[in-house]
Amino acid sequence: EAAVIQQILQILACFLLFAAHLGCGADPTDTPERNNFKIDGKVYVTSSKDKDWVSNTRVLVEGGKYRGFLRNDGSFSVTGLPSGSFLVEVANPAFLFEPLRVDITSAGKMRARKVNLLQPTKLQTVQYPLEFRERAKASYFQQREQWRGTDLLFKPMVLTVE
Repeated sequence: EAAVIQQILQILACFLLFAAHLGCGADPTDTPERNNFKIDGKVYVTSSKDKDWVSNTRVLVEGGKYRGFLRNDGSFSVTGLPSGSFLVEVANPAFLFEPLRVDITSAGKMRARKVNLLQPTKLQTVQYPLEFRERAKASYFQQREQWRGTDLLFKPMVLTVE
């Protein structure tokens, strides 16, 4: 009788291990349906006539955790996102773009808004799909100050009268 109980316990243990391996006891937040949201949009650069900027541009979600690449027309799609709040940035070495924050609910509803670091409670929504327009050309160097003749006259050593 003890041998029969031991066999039943072994069969039950094997069944539990098999059920755990199949995912019967898995966390419902880890299901694949949770990670199938996407962010769509388009990037516009009006100051450049050639389309070379398209190949150098990347769309970064959460600092590069999720990435997207531009199509030839400037549109993009970043897939495989879970629900949550994401910072979306456009990275290009020649142009600067303003980042946007996208909130995705678990039902798939999306809300896009501008990022305001000075007043985080102030919400300014933007339309979806996202549109990024160049804010300025990237400037990596300061222009050197020019020397003028008046600089010599206004120096403190020249102005002192003895």
